[in-house]
Amino acid sequence: MRRTASWRPGPPCASGWRGARRLREAGPRPSLCAWLRREAPMGHEGKAKRQAVNLSLPADLVQRARACTGNLSGTVEELLSGFVAREEARRRDEDERLARTLDALNAMTREHGTFGDDLSRL
Repeated sequence: MRRTASWRPGPPCASGWRGARRLREAGPRPSLCAWLRREAPMGHEGKAKRQAVNLSLPADLVQRARACTGNLSGTVEELLSGFVAREEARRRDEDERLARTLDALNAMTREHGTFGDDLSRL
């Protein structure tokens, strides 16, 4: 394969290096990976560093999911990003609820004292 000035090596996709070049020359399509489309991943700002991960999933579930979407990686990323956002919001709400509860308990203690204050002989 002859390299020209406009050709730059990139990550291999499922179809290999030559397939990645053909896809890049064909232009952006919804099924291309984010690197080839030069788009920021959903739910992230700027160019986020990509990390390959291995997941153990039932084979029939993966086949059914691939039949539903042309970009399984993008779909999983979108769902995971949504889950992380919801979980972070839930934890933030729980922390705020705990802080309000402690503030109310401290205010009640300042106003009325503690139960042990009335019984203490010290």
